[in-house]
This record gives sequence, structure tokens and C-alpha cells, in this order.
Amino acid sequence: MTEILTTKETVSLLRKSLKVTFPGVKFSVRTDRGGITSQVRVAWEDGPTTDEVEAVTDGYAGDGFDGMIDMAYSRDSWLAPDGRAYFAGTEGTQGSMGVIPPSESPAPVEGCRRVRFCLGSVSCVRTYSRAAIDAVVAALTEQGAPEGIYTVRGSENWGYNIDTNARGFDSWLYWRDAAYKAMDAYKAEEEKAEQAAA
Repeated sequence: MTEILTTKETVSLLRKSLKVTFPGVKFSVRTDRGGITSQVRVAWEDGPTTDEVEAVTDGYAGDGFDGMIDMAYSRDSWLAPDGRAYFAGTEGTQGSMGVIPPSESPAPVEGCRRVRFCLGSVSCVRTYSRAAIDAVVAALTEQGAPEGIYTVRGSENWGYNIDTNARGFDSWLYWRDAAYKAMDAYKAEEEKAEQAAA
């Protein structure tokens, strides 16, 4: 039988899991109560990539959404003894003419229990500090980015990003993609610099 965990219990487990997986990173975990289930927004600055954080948060989502038929569907999770959650299964939406097939995943570690979280979706938003953006722009300039192609926008409260100025630059698309890749790789470059200094 699947055990149901409240939003409060789920958010507490999610916070602990993020803290253990990414020590030293400060996460904001906010709940938006709007119906039977709540949505959660996880935000942080610099640090791990969105894919790395989503690998942790995905197991805590209690439902998914099939955009082809505009329908939410339930998901079960495996709750490990250490509090980490993993996808367990869903009935999907194919029985309602949707495109999500039913699926089941075995328990990833011994001692897991099957649960359903009272969370809808978990969205992850990574922001960048001004120091991170400045480091990325400096690295791209060293690689030959044209002067004036980047504009830094943002604030301390909302984080910073890089806009690529298209006017007057034939290669703006290349440098826009280079900026995205460099921003994604910023954590790895920062860690290399810390290891070199140690």
C-alpha cells in the first residue's frame, strides 16, 4: 500500500536531501499552495547545475503533466532510509488518450518504502551572482568575443544574466551559445580554480 506524505513532510525531506547532496549551497524552497497539491520552487545562486539539482528534486514530485491532453497524472516515489526520493511508478495517461505510458521502477536501495508526495511539480531555478557573470564574460573575451557583444543585466535580489547583442555582430548566435555553455560550466571552472589554489 502506498503511504501518503503531506506537503510539509515532503518539503522537509526535500530540504534535507538538498543540504546533504550539495553541502554549502543555500537553497530557497518555497511552496505555492493552489489546490489539492502544492507546487514547489527551488532556487539557488551559482553552485550546482539545474540538471544536477533536478536529479535530486525529481523524486519528490507527486504528479506530472501531459500537455497533449491537458491532464495531470499521479506519480509514486521510493523513499530511501536516508530520506532521498526516487521515481517509483505511474499509471500514466494512455488510458485517457494521453501519451504518458504506465511505468514502474524497482526500488534503488534496500529498505525503501513506496510513497506518494502531496506536491505537484518541483521547479528549479538557478541564478548567477555578479562575480560568476563577470568571470564568464572575462573568459569569453579571452576566447575572442567581440567587444560590446555582451550586456550584463540583473540585480542582487534576482540574480544576473548575460544578454547577447545581435545588432552589428555577424557571429552573435555563436557567442550567445558560447555564453550559455560557459554559464553552465561555471561551477566546474570555479572548483578547478579552488583546487589549484589549495
